[in-house]
Amino acid sequence: MRNLLIFGMAALLAAWDAGATGRLKVGEPVGPLLGLTRQGDTLRLPNDLRGKYVLVEILGQDTARYRMDHQFYFEGAYARFRSSGFEWVFAEGEETTLYLVNPDGVVCAKEFLLRGSGLENLLHTLMPSVPMYETLSPEELDRLLATDPTVQLVDVRTPEEHEAGAIPNARLLNMREPDFVEQAERALDKSRPVAVYCKGGGRSRVAAWKLVDKGFMVYNLDKGYDSWAAWKKR
Repeated sequence: MRNLLIFGMAALLAAWDAGATGRLKVGEPVGPLLGLTRQGDTLRLPNDLRGKYVLVEILGQDTARYRMDHQFYFEGAYARFRSSGFEWVFAEGEETTLYLVNPDGVVCAKEFLLRGSGLENLLHTLMPSVPMYETLSPEELDRLLATDPTVQLVDVRTPEEHEAGAIPNARLLNMREPDFVEQAERALDKSRPVAVYCKGGGRSRVAAWKLVDKGFMVYNLDKGYDSWAAWKKR
């Protein structure tokens, strides 16, 4: 299954990347130094990053919309995968771009597949020994809640957001509280799975990593309550 997933992902990347000009392509090797400053320049990595998976983020002029991703990577995936040989570096460029370079120094994924939850899903495929949560669509979460009564559903938004609308039977644990983890350990049973959600999926991804760190089995609702509410209106 893992080989099929990697093969399918490689085929998708190759098809999507065909015809690209002036930028790195999937399967293209990179050199020994990091010096990308303009679109079309060659991406090169320092020698001390050889042998690792490296996420290279080219920072363009408008990066504000990626601040939640930054919070997630620093507090979540980056910290966990780093011990297994993953690094995250930045370079300046004309537009924001992401590349994932494999331990052989070859680009193995880029751009849209590395946004949102794409990066940690790919890294988990490449590094399956790193414990992580499972991402569910609204349909999958609904089916899980209907078939497994042991699931503990947790809304990690603020009380105001929860009161404005919530998934039925969800327990409120505001992840913005400084003692969120302590509250979760007191309120939740580690022998039972936990499903978390927020408004759009960003906060709950951070919350999911915090709970995984404490030994919980965790599901995260992809794109959060917004996606659930839209699905229910269909």
